[in-house]
Amino acid sequence: MKRILALLLTLMMALSLTACGGDNNADLVGTWKWTCDITEEFQKGVNEGAGMDIPVEAKVEMTFVLAFNEDGSFTLSVDKDALSASVQGYIDAMVPVTVDLVYQQLEDQGMSRADIDEAMKAQGITVEEYVKQLFGALDVDQLTDGLDQENVTGYFRAAKGKLYTSEKENSFNQDDYAEYTLENGVMKWTGGSSALISDFGDIGVELPIEWVKQ
Repeated sequence: MKRILALLLTLMMALSLTACGGDNNADLVGTWKWTCDITEEFQKGVNEGAGMDIPVEAKVEMTFVLAFNEDGSFTLSVDKDALSASVQGYIDAMVPVTVDLVYQQLEDQGMSRADIDEAMKAQGITVEEYVKQLFGALDVDQLTDGLDQENVTGYFRAAKGKLYTSEKENSFNQDDYAEYTLENGVMKWTGGSSALISDFGDIGVELPIEWVKQ
């Protein structure tokens, strides 16, 4: 009888440990968003394209959307509308700065501001209108059209403060995870060696990453 009782106690302890170490997927199910400041990278690209330094006091932000589903699948995407609005705001902020740069460059060549205005008037346009036309030719929506092809999909498993992701169901690499904490609707990634973290690192993002549940 003692052996049977001992065996039952052992089994109960094993089941208890299994329950404690089980998945916490249900805690993550839902939609999470994180907004990343990509101003530095975006400004670098703009300046290289323009061939000059255009100091703009505006931000470009990219909002990532991470959806965890009840079936264990997930999708990581970018909020295209929010990104388009952010880029457009940056472009709008570039107009007055670029106008000043145009005047400065022409003045450095010996023209006065009055001469510049007169020359532009003869063309039926102002410097500001000219700059707005240049930037107006940019199709912001076209810049974000390809983002749908960059969506990341796969499967996830959350256990003991670690988030595992994989392209295939039930095929998780124990060394590929993001350490996270959950508090008041905020999921904070604090460490780990996840492929997702590496991807964010490629655009200059550093930990922690804070996702807010919607």
